[in-house]
Amino acid sequence: MTEGKCPSCGAPVAFRAGAGSVVVCDSCQAVVARTDRGLRSQSQVADLVDTDSPLQVGVQGTYGKKGFRVIGRLQRFNGTSTWDEWALHFDGDGSDAWLSESEGQWRLMAESPLPAKLSKEKWTPGGRFAVVDDRVTWDHVVEEVGKAEVVSAQGELPRGFTPGVKASFLEATTRNGDIAYVEQLPGEAPVLFRGKDVRLSELGLDLSALPPPRRQVKLQDARCTGCNGPLEFRAPDLAQRVACPYCGALLDCSTRKLQMLQQLAKPSPSAIPLGKKGKLFGVEWTVLARLRRSCKVDGVRYGWHEYLLWQREAGFRWLMEANAHWTFLEPLAAGKVRLAENGKSALYDGRWFELFQDVYARTDAVMGECYWQVAEGDVTRAFEYVKPPHALNLERTEDEESWTFSTYLSPDQVVEAFSPRPMFPPDGIAPSQPNPVTEAQQRNGTWALVGAAVVLLLYGFLTWRAQEVTLFSHSFTPAGPVGSPETMFFSEPFRLDHDSKLEVRGGVQGLTNSWAAMEVDLVGEDNQVTASGLDFEYYWGVEDAETWVEARSEASEPYPQMKAGTYQVRVVPNWENGKPPPGFRVEVATVGPRLLWAFWAWVLLLAIPLVNRIRYDMFESARWADSARGERP
Repeated sequence: MTEGKCPSCGAPVAFRAGAGSVVVCDSCQAVVARTDRGLRSQSQVADLVDTDSPLQVGVQGTYGKKGFRVIGRLQRFNGTSTWDEWALHFDGDGSDAWLSESEGQWRLMAESPLPAKLSKEKWTPGGRFAVVDDRVTWDHVVEEVGKAEVVSAQGELPRGFTPGVKASFLEATTRNGDIAYVEQLPGEAPVLFRGKDVRLSELGLDLSALPPPRRQVKLQDARCTGCNGPLEFRAPDLAQRVACPYCGALLDCSTRKLQMLQQLAKPSPSAIPLGKKGKLFGVEWTVLARLRRSCKVDGVRYGWHEYLLWQREAGFRWLMEANAHWTFLEPLAAGKVRLAENGKSALYDGRWFELFQDVYARTDAVMGECYWQVAEGDVTRAFEYVKPPHALNLERTEDEESWTFSTYLSPDQVVEAFSPRPMFPPDGIAPSQPNPVTEAQQRNGTWALVGAAVVLLLYGFLTWRAQEVTLFSHSFTPAGPVGSPETMFFSEPFRLDHDSKLEVRGGVQGLTNSWAAMEVDLVGEDNQVTASGLDFEYYWGVEDAETWVEARSEASEPYPQMKAGTYQVRVVPNWENGKPPPGFRVEVATVGPRLLWAFWAWVLLLAIPLVNRIRYDMFESARWADSARGERP
């Protein structure tokens, strides 16, 4: 440990071995640097702003089985809000890290080599740059850019800083959710920090002995400065703005004093009361705020409500209601999403989401407490990419773009979690609403394919089993005049070994402008007759110098399913009087199942999936008919 006196006030200051390169004097707030020529005062910082952080300098913890202690604290201000960055020193390997705390999120980061090229063109929301780490290239997507300055500090710090000078910064994420923070002071090279989001529970901190934050105690009995109504804070250590539920006044609460900002319209009744607790996806959430937002499409303004949900460990989520359709939204790292070059689709988790709408969302009303400095009239450009039952939502401003991943909720899920009253039935079709025909389409389609396969197998089996066999075949010339007994004859008896379908086939030769016919009957051993017949004709002529012909010299007819047994064929020919044909041909044979029957079976099997497909397409057409590109407010 290096001990000495503050060059500014003479108060004792101490540097722990291997810890910070600068220390802030507790007495005069001077920034004291340790050099090879002793201690030197560099500048002076303002008093700390009360941010209600649960941490303090000197607190110890464990991360990744390595012990650390909090040795210092920086406070940065970007013009609208103040946040803390805590300096951590790991005792085992002597390394340093930073724990950033903002809007209920904790990020653990350490300094890292900067990529060779990081042009200013990359310092825009949605910009991309690469960092090579252990020969692995990580693509980063910029989420936020801005300027911030160090306004105060405490304890020992790993590197020097310049209070009061605004530094440019950007925040970016990768596809696995890792975070990059780049900071650049005027005239200096940028510095890169890389890390990830963490929860306090992962850091092994014992915070039970620390006193409650002062602002939290102060806001417990706060009252609206407009109507003097009591304000109930549910997350006072995180709240930046609060809207009075009685008069609609929007108040700043980033300090220990409430300050009137805007007089909003008196809030309308809320479907879910503020402070209501409900469990979704295994987490019990508390409703902190409700926002009414809207967009304009083709001159018509459409509105919706967004409920801010909060849980100490999980952080913030959103519950959105539009036309009684509900969706649950959770933050998503921009680096995990890849936009197509035309911007009309987005890839996330191996799935493509299609652009549904591109609008300008305006904040019309606020009720409750918010963790950012919200104001009536705030406008962001909002994109929604859908793949039901999920959607990707992108909100973009000049300085920031943020992604959320949404899941469509059924009315029963919302009622079970929060019991909103009144609960109206959903109106219309929501962008991420599941197609109600999808399940039936998949189920019926599967069964139709199974049924078609069964029909095919059955058809093949019956065709194999009932191979065609000719049981009787005979060609003859009539031996007597038409209708005489001499023209009729019987076949020799034949055996049908198993139940089969039979068919009679025949033909005639030598017809000229006349007709002929045959009665072909099956006579069973019990003298039961199964009748059938074949008709033939051949006519021709000349009309208007054109020759015409009507002919049928071949014919066939099926018999019904015949039982196994012994049969004879009885043939009785017939023809036009005076025009006997020179020859007849007749045969009876077994036949397999007809392909036409299998075809109609397939048609019937596919009819329901086809109807479901039509219903599915009609639902999707109605959904995408509401796809829109909005107008500026």
